[in-house]
Amino acid sequence: MNRSGSKKVTITVDRYVSSSDASSAYEEAVQRSKAVPGFTPISAPNLGQNAFMATVTRGEGTHVGFGALQGEVIVAITLAGYHPTPGTIVKLSSLAREEEAAAKVP
Repeated sequence: MNRSGSKKVTITVDRYVSSSDASSAYEEAVQRSKAVPGFTPISAPNLGQNAFMATVTRGEGTHVGFGALQGEVIVAITLAGYHPTPGTIVKLSSLAREEEAAAKVP
């Protein structure tokens, strides 16, 4: 949790004109994420080839993030104020699968 004790979930779905544009944006986002001090990948079951999960802790705040590329769509989920416990990881994985499925609907 952060100092105020609040927790936040942010979900974004970005649709690009082409899968090539989406792939370039996804790769750039992954590289920028990895460059953040404290970036730590999380091993999570059933993550696809173009998906990642990681945590970043800065001061008292921890973020758990997920990102995935599917064709022309990038789905990203960030949890702020949650600890990266096994239960949180399972719930985030489930939410990520739901969002990916919803993003595929035209």
